[in-house]
Amino acid sequence: MSLPQSLTTPTRFSKYLAILVFVTLPFIGFLLGVRYQEVFMQSEKMQEESNLLIERTPTPTPLAIPTVDPSVTANWKTYSGKYFSFKYPSTWIEQAGPKDGEEDIGFRISPNAVFGASYYINESYEQGIRDFEDRKSSKLKIDAREATRFELTDAPSVLPSGYSIISFVVKGLGNTSYSIGFNGDRKDIEDQLITQILSTFQFSN
Repeated sequence: MSLPQSLTTPTRFSKYLAILVFVTLPFIGFLLGVRYQEVFMQSEKMQEESNLLIERTPTPTPLAIPTVDPSVTANWKTYSGKYFSFKYPSTWIEQAGPKDGEEDIGFRISPNAVFGASYYINESYEQGIRDFEDRKSSKLKIDAREATRFELTDAPSVLPSGYSIISFVVKGLGNTSYSIGFNGDRKDIEDQLITQILSTFQFSN
């Protein structure tokens, strides 16, 4: 079947249309290529910036306990155990407490505050910190040992107003760990006192 001559005979319009398509198609292809390159480069740039942001995020450095003037603790008493030792004010009163570690010692700081320290065998540092993972925490070093401080405060269902439980878990050798705790009225366990006590700690295992 033959087509009508009107459909097979080139017209001025069809020639212009063919020229237009011939000219514009490469141009459109070029624009699309440029746009694709821009999007691709922008995506790579965002990825690089994201990587740089991740790399720049520093790992928190554990803070060392500040050095305390020896004259402050010169007249303090010394507890010397098998696994650890430390100094404490002469006004503290040693008291019996629960014995759940290999070595345990407790003191009454005041009528409203107590102190305790323990050494645990077969309880690693990682296991120890899991017991307090729901509390506010910070990393530090005590006697050059890796440690984590945990604090529970403003908990009316657990503590009276103005009271805190401040716990330190210290890394021991192998599958061992230490625990140091201050519990009571914050007026009697100020940060300065805590720092002074911790600065005297020495661990033997």
